[in-house]
Amino acid sequence: MIKPLPRRLLIHSCTIIRLGKPDKWGNRTEKRSTDLSVIRIETTDERTQDKQNTSKAKSAVLYYDCVLSKPAGYTFRLGDRVTFEGKDYNIQKIRRFDTNKPHHYEVELT
Repeated sequence: MIKPLPRRLLIHSCTIIRLGKPDKWGNRTEKRSTDLSVIRIETTDERTQDKQNTSKAKSAVLYYDCVLSKPAGYTFRLGDRVTFEGKDYNIQKIRRFDTNKPHHYEVELT
C-alpha cells in the first residue's frame, strides 16, 4: 500500500460549489457548497500570444489525499466551481491515482 501524501504539504483549504443542471439559457445555479481542508493547491499564471492579442489565464491543480483530506470520500464533478484565495476556478479534468483503492486525486482547474 502506498503511504498518504505528506500532511506537511497539505496546507490549504477551499470551497467547492456544486452546480445544478443548466437552465434553458445555459446558466447553472448553485446547488450546494462544501469546504475541503487538508489539501494542496498549486496555482500557475499562463500567458499566450497569437496574432490578435496577448491573453492571460490562471490555472491550478488541486491535490486531494484519500486518507487525510476532509471531508473523506468527496466526489469531484467536472464543471463544478472551486473558490481558493478569493479566486474562482472551474474543474476541467479529474485524475485518480490508485493501486487497489484510491490513493489521491489531482484535479485540474482553470
